[in-house]
Formats: sequence, structure tokens, C-alpha cells
Amino acid sequence: MGRMIKLTRYEKNPIMVAKADSPWESCNVSNAAAAVYDRKVCLIYRAEGKELRTGPGSWPVTRLGFAVSE
Repeated sequence: MGRMIKLTRYEKNPIMVAKADSPWESCNVSNAAAAVYDRKVCLIYRAEGKELRTGPGSWPVTRLGFAVSE
């Protein structure tokens, strides 16, 4: 059986926030998936700006973003 690890919530959450000056991620960033690659943390996240889909009851266009941290 595998070894158990204890995770601790990061005290400075959130680690990502919407950028008011960015047209495609100004309203919301969420659902980040993280992986370590080449000693860097890579994040793929969902972002929403003010652009709306067409049609009745439309909601924001959702895009994927990519971020890298050392």
C-alpha cells in the first residue's frame, strides 16, 4: 500500500485572481490543475472575461490559461 501524506492549505490563498485589465480573464479564474515538470509548477486554469456567448440566457466565454511558477 502507498505512503500517506498530509496536505496543508496554503495560507495566502487564492494563488490566482482575475486580472481587471485582461479581456479574457477579467471576471473569473478557477479550477486550476497543477503538475510539476522540469522542476517548475505548471498550472492549467479556466478563465472567463466579459465576452458573452450568443443566444438566450448566454453566459461568459470560457478559455483555458497556462501559468508556470518556479
